[in-house]
Amino acid sequence: WFLSRRARKQIMSTIVVPLADIITDPDHPIDLASLSAEEAVLRIKDIYGFLASAVDVTIDQGIATITLTEEKGQRASQALRDIERASDLARRGRLAPAIDVFRRALTVLPEHTTARRELAMALMESGDAAAAKKHLIRVLQLDPNDAWAYLVLGNLYLKAEGDLGSADRYYQSALDLAPDDPYIVNSYAS
Repeated sequence: WFLSRRARKQIMSTIVVPLADIITDPDHPIDLASLSAEEAVLRIKDIYGFLASAVDVTIDQGIATITLTEEKGQRASQALRDIERASDLARRGRLAPAIDVFRRALTVLPEHTTARRELAMALMESGDAAAAKKHLIRVLQLDPNDAWAYLVLGNLYLKAEGDLGSADRYYQSALDLAPDDPYIVNSYAS
């Protein structure tokens, strides 16, 4: 309470950790110290998923400093609330405002695949299949195992483009990733 509002916004959460102590993937561990600093930073940010854009990482002499300023954390928290609000708007059929809110949230959290996929669904429902396709492709670039992105691409090719071959291919990819998902099974069967 002794700090000005501006000074409080600059407070940071910081973790300082040796690269050797960071576990990137338990099944396929990577020695971050053997990578270039740029590659190690990318791998560390990958751990933070959709919050990666809100995290600053520096490496010096085998030590990683991972920082999340309060301001960035607050922006990320607001973006997450916006994503929930946009999802609710889309469920209620208010597509135009949902699309606007999704887009605004994705400027803060560009790697949030669920928000990007839901934005694509709203765009597809509003008739903008080309924009929807771009967002779905980006989802699959970020997460190639997103079964629902394949499902939505299958729906897009079936409904918007009438391309049964491509629809079948995307539905099959979704089914391969999530064979017990009833929505995927139903869409493929249809």
